[in-house]
Amino acid sequence: MRWCLILACSFLYLASSRRAEAHEVAGANLQLIAELTEEKLSYDVSAETSLIPPLAKITYGSEPFPTPEDVREDLEAYFTEYCPVVIDGVQVRPVLDDIEYATMENQVNLGEVTNFVMAYMILSYPIKTRPQTVDMRWGLYLPDKVQDIVPDTPDPTGHDPQTVGSIFYTFGELDLMKFTPSEPQYVWHTPEPILSVDAQKRLQAVETAAAKASVRKFSLAWPLAGLLALGGIVMGAKRRPALAVAFVGMAVAAVAAHQPLTLSLGSARSGLAGEDALQRFRDLHQNIYRAFDYQDDDAIYDTLAQSVSGDLLDQIYRDVYKSLVLKDEGGAVCRVRKLDYVKCEPTALKQDEKGYAFDCHWRVDGLVQHHGHTHERLNDYEARYLLSESGGTWRIMDVEISREKRLNPETLEPEN
Repeated sequence: MRWCLILACSFLYLASSRRAEAHEVAGANLQLIAELTEEKLSYDVSAETSLIPPLAKITYGSEPFPTPEDVREDLEAYFTEYCPVVIDGVQVRPVLDDIEYATMENQVNLGEVTNFVMAYMILSYPIKTRPQTVDMRWGLYLPDKVQDIVPDTPDPTGHDPQTVGSIFYTFGELDLMKFTPSEPQYVWHTPEPILSVDAQKRLQAVETAAAKASVRKFSLAWPLAGLLALGGIVMGAKRRPALAVAFVGMAVAAVAAHQPLTLSLGSARSGLAGEDALQRFRDLHQNIYRAFDYQDDDAIYDTLAQSVSGDLLDQIYRDVYKSLVLKDEGGAVCRVRKLDYVKCEPTALKQDEKGYAFDCHWRVDGLVQHHGHTHERLNDYEARYLLSESGGTWRIMDVEISREKRLNPETLEPEN
């Protein structure tokens, strides 16, 4: 398993644009894989031994190599000082779980073919409860001489050859971290879901209210029993005892059966105005992307149906699915992390339109994992939406996409 993770991390530099590849260091034997779970934060560090001061004396041919107990105290002290981790405001000292070594013969290290030793260590930072924030600072980098290995021409992406890239697994999700001597810090916060808990409750309340408004249940047992009993009294007054007994018997049977009759009274119109309309639209819009967290088509369609009208379901499914499944990248799936609204404001209705129209400019931030590495994907959209009442609730009834661009996540400039 470790070798699989190391291999995955070795591809991490591919996450930068192709223009940056020429500015990366051949044989940059320093990688980090981090994983955050309910119990701990784990660091899986792969490094050429000369890069880590407590292991600098371990060189090719210097076997036997020290055991974990031999280096535990020094390594834990080193990472505490130079790579501090603060969880929910408290600095946590690492625990060295394991360390292994591998001798590398005639392999590239910092641009040269040579013999060296790689150290693979696992450090754990214990966690008592699910954290809200994790502040990670990294102080372990390639030596300054790597600046002379890369070409002299400036990297247009701003890539620093001393960058330490990391895959970061957080409760089953993937993220990317990048540490440089000038920007050595990465702070993780508990992410907001695409559709917040409050928004989910609002949508559920609207659906429930619509269902109650459109259907009423009535029990006809007692009214019917009353009429039958009245008939029995009339028959008794007319001295027709057989019919009187029959009517009373039917009245008793009606009460005993007591089966309610459900009648539809039509939909009650729900009012919506001002900020409520904008809030409703954003809840419905975010719910569109939330639908694609599911794998089953039925679940996707059921979730989409909360947001868009029936006539629009297939179009929205095709458009969003197309944007998330990247045919140009071998069918890789972009997993949406969040939506950012650049602009979302009311606009004038067209002739014969009813409800509310919105001009919306938003960005979809996601991660794509394929071919052994993970990279960011940022799409930029502009569209006009129509929000109208349908079946007693408000739905997105129409959409006109006017812009769809892929952006560089770092510069926010359009990519070719």
